[in-house]
Amino acid sequence: MSENFEGSRNMMIKVRELLTVERIVGEPIREGGVTMIPVVSIRGAGGFGGGRGTSSDNESGYGEGGGFAINGRSVGMYVLKDGSLEWQPAIDYTRMFVVSCAAIVAISLLRWLRD
Repeated sequence: MSENFEGSRNMMIKVRELLTVERIVGEPIREGGVTMIPVVSIRGAGGFGGGRGTSSDNESGYGEGGGFAINGRSVGMYVLKDGSLEWQPAIDYTRMFVVSCAAIVAISLLRWLRD
């Protein structure tokens, strides 16, 4: 059983290595007296499990499994120019379009149901 625990522990260590500040705040980009620092939003989720059981012919067994997903998207960047620090948000036009379409569909559906 300790071997199974060790595998899960190793997986959690690798997950922790993925979710670091260095991945959220990127390396500064310097160009013509301007420094840009990219910022991303990172989300992760995971699950692990295991169990024991017996088959219909009374053979016992043990199984385990796990999985992890990570997702990142740019949220903007800090721009340092002439001693002034400014936040420049990233604009996700695809997300804006999808949310707008969903809102239009929802409003249309509500109006249709009300009539």
